[in-house]
Amino acid sequence: MERLLADPEFRAAKQGARQRIAKLAVPEEVSRWAGWEVTSQACERAEHLAARADGFAPPAGVRDELYAQAQRVTRNPQRTSLL
Repeated sequence: MERLLADPEFRAAKQGARQRIAKLAVPEEVSRWAGWEVTSQACERAEHLAARADGFAPPAGVRDELYAQAQRVTRNPQRTSLL
């Protein structure tokens, strides 16, 4: 779920597209119910984050740093801290 939330495409997508992206990201060996739970939770958290950020436009330097941190998390999923 954290990898999905670190993906800017997933976060920027509308609800239906988020569900499709999440379903494609869940490995086939994961049970259908577990995959549904991960998809549901990731979409819910992304929607919550989008609602909190509505209208927020950070300065370019802050936005670039947040993007760089998200990319580091995506490359190293064992890392739990963004800093």
